[in-house]
Amino acid sequence: DECSRWLFLCKITVSRRLPSSAGRGRPMSEQALEAVSDDLAERFGPRKWDSLKQCKLRVEGESGAGLDKEEHEFGYLVKKIHDKPGQDKLLSEGDVIVSISGELLIGQDPKALAATFETKMRSGARLVMIESEELRRAEASKESRKKPRTEQKLEQELYSFPASKDEVSDNGCCVRIPLGTSPWKLPIGDSTTLQRDLACLGNNFGVKARAHFSNTGAGIDSVSLTAGEPSWIEPARAELVQMLQFYQQKLSTQ
Repeated sequence: DECSRWLFLCKITVSRRLPSSAGRGRPMSEQALEAVSDDLAERFGPRKWDSLKQCKLRVEGESGAGLDKEEHEFGYLVKKIHDKPGQDKLLSEGDVIVSISGELLIGQDPKALAATFETKMRSGARLVMIESEELRRAEASKESRKKPRTEQKLEQELYSFPASKDEVSDNGCCVRIPLGTSPWKLPIGDSTTLQRDLACLGNNFGVKARAHFSNTGAGIDSVSLTAGEPSWIEPARAELVQMLQFYQQKLSTQ
């Protein structure tokens, strides 16, 4: 629809409101968002970041911030949040802190990263975070788009979802991707997470992503992408394949 198309074509600066599930209605600081939007748009192109969120840091005495973190290409990855002093519930383990008090952490070398965080680390400092999984998928999608089409075609032959098996509508605006010879029987939790991830992918690329169940109801047998323009399908499909491979690996270990 027109809303989705607008979100896809505009720069990341359209995402000035947090998703209700992340921001719980709290407005995103314009200044904090401006500090990261241009850099993210330059690296990843037009994209709506569903997990982009902010909170204020808590620091107390010997407990400090109570965060176990490690260096990440885009800032600090939060590995563990200790009980003391306790942090805002919006800050979660697995988040990447990309900005602190308006200071970008993206792309800083380890020494500069540590110095910036130490200097800015105080109670009330504003943190801007993105979930590491969303950053990983964005990076994978970007790398896929950078590869020559011939290389992408060769790589697709290694996938469990080669493009040669796609069911494509006459106008090229709808693609249905079979998942294999037998339906996927995902646990309820994984099935729910897949549906959520498909919704996020749809928001990111301005498409509708939907899982389809087999006629017998035995499981999911395909996933479809529907877009307003055929050109929107390819980048969305590249990220969808990464997502499906993740869930396929989980199935294989059950």
